Amino acid sequence: MALTEGLLLALVSMFCWGIADFIVVGPVRKIGNIKTLVIGQAVIFAAMISYVSLFPNNIHFTQQAVLLSFPPSALIILGFLALYRGIQVGKVSIVVPIVSSWSLVAVIIGFLVLRQTPTPHQIAGALLIVSGIILVSLKLSDLRSSIRKHKLKGVKEALLSMVFFGSALAFNKFVIEYVGWLSASFLFSLWQTLILAALFFVSKQGKTKTAGNYLLIAAAAGLLNWFGGLSYNLGISGEYLSVVSPVASASVFVTVILSFILLKERLTKPQYVGVFSVILGIIAIAV
Repeated sequence: MALTEGLLLALVSMFCWGIADFIVVGPVRKIGNIKTLVIGQAVIFAAMISYVSLFPNNIHFTQQAVLLSFPPSALIILGFLALYRGIQVGKVSIVVPIVSSWSLVAVIIGFLVLRQTPTPHQIAGALLIVSGIILVSLKLSDLRSSIRKHKLKGVKEALLSMVFFGSALAFNKFVIEYVGWLSASFLFSLWQTLILAALFFVSKQGKTKTAGNYLLIAAAAGLLNWFGGLSYNLGISGEYLSVVSPVASASVFVTVILSFILLKERLTKPQYVGVFSVILGIIAIAV
């Protein structure tokens, strides 16, 4: 796979995940995190089943792949739950930058476990992107206020989410090497559906009513997350994690830009620097 193709797929993931994060806030706050995830996952699984029924020969998996796909699937669910919990107890402007740095975990795993050695300009690009993510989404006033009051709530959950996401999206590579990116994506979807179904039945959120508009938004967010995941899995199937992960993790960059354009939210000077840093980092990786 050419570098430009891997980068393009990472950009697709970045935009899909960024738009999903932008629209999913309403459903999460109104119907709960688990129910929002379940609705999105149900749509994803329905789409995967439809594809398999039309093209059954394109999906194949082994017993080893089925077993290997469970840990990253469970870690993804844990990552989402920790993220939403962090947002519930802490400030978004502190939680999101930490979680969005999951690519650092993925790149480290790629280096230590998969023996993927990035080039100097790829390392520089990754660092620029992560720095840009922090500047784009972190509000220094919130951080100073939280430190002064000794109330850094949500940080523990954010760190856990960062590790969960980074580990899961790095170890996806193992399953992809066994059965290919499409079959691996189906296995991830299957496990995540089963895990969320179990959580849904034991949670109290299953008893709450769901307004039609939130149902549609949660479904749309699910589809965007799914398509972003497909692009990511295809991207890492033939490219280094140090190329795909940092760019894909810059989804918060898209969320902030959408808020600027659609919600007329003003960008601070550090955010402008962060936007420039993300763009410069993507260019550095593409060189």
